Amino acid sequence: MLDILPDASELPNLLQKQKSKLLKFDSDYRPNSYWGPQLLDTAILSKIKGQERKEIVKKYLASKKLDSETQLIEEDLPEEIRKGYGRIHPKFMGGEYLPNTADNEIEIARVVLKSTMRDVYSFRAKRLKNKIKYSIHDEYENTFNLGIKTSSKPLTFSQIVKLIEYSTVNEIQDYPNVYGGAREHQYYNYDNDLLLWDFETVHSDYYRELEEWFDIQNYIWLIEKSIELAQDDDE
Repeated sequence: MLDILPDASELPNLLQKQKSKLLKFDSDYRPNSYWGPQLLDTAILSKIKGQERKEIVKKYLASKKLDSETQLIEEDLPEEIRKGYGRIHPKFMGGEYLPNTADNEIEIARVVLKSTMRDVYSFRAKRLKNKIKYSIHDEYENTFNLGIKTSSKPLTFSQIVKLIEYSTVNEIQDYPNVYGGAREHQYYNYDNDLLLWDFETVHSDYYRELEEWFDIQNYIWLIEKSIELAQDDDE
């Protein structure tokens, strides 16, 4: 059992405590708009493709030390600059090769994988005449089946959760879920391996509590699988 977990006898109570934490989130929360006036940090961060670069800029914004002229806030970096980041560490490439956003399109959330290249699934909203259309993009030209395809208003918190949890990668046959698919593959194909329990994390500049929600969901998955393994050992 992983060191972050208590004894097997304490797991059921821990599971209930984690599930109760989900009740504090406002499932009906809905951004007023994905476009129009935004907080400065939202407007800047939502356009940055690279995950490591996004996190660096977030720290600068928090410390009020960001130079508005810095190249870090650009959506797309020159190729030589991207290669330079990659030479520092492969994780600095994560997200940098996502396609640029189209006109009236904005990233509303992303799933980040703890892979060597720190791969990213970018969830985007595009404003059309009478509706909002959603799409997912990665750096490998995969195609996706979305849990929610369109809406008339920005998604509520519960709807953005549904979009992320129920979207799948068409090119992946086994365990195709954008969120959770990699850990399921690892668990069921490598002797119930739990090491990838938090392999996918979720981030959003429009739904600030989304990261915490999925961090709790990751931990719930780990606890539930640990309970199952403990029960199997007792049989």
